[in-house]
Amino acid sequence: MKRLYPYIVALSIFSIMCAPAIALAAEPITLGKILTLAEDVFTILGEIAILIAIGFLVYGGFVMATAGSDSGRFTEGKNVLTNAMIGLAIILGAGIIIATISAFADNPFNVL
Repeated sequence: MKRLYPYIVALSIFSIMCAPAIALAAEPITLGKILTLAEDVFTILGEIAILIAIGFLVYGGFVMATAGSDSGRFTEGKNVLTNAMIGLAIILGAGIIIATISAFADNPFNVL
């Protein structure tokens, strides 16, 4: 820890000295920027979630197809498929909600 102490102090001093320049260089945060950030984050997370849900759909179909006469495995595959479809519905519903809020916040008098 003693060897890291000078580096920590130097980094702290450098950060304190750069803080005013960073603060002055930043543009003010507006509602539009916040909404754009939220839409971008949701787009990335939504795409990842959709890929995961598709993976679960494939897995559930595979379990059902390879179940044979084992009703327990068939039921397990059916449950995986059901849960994946519910997850997809939630993802798409969240997308609709975010798009509606974003459209309303951008122009509250002309939502449609």
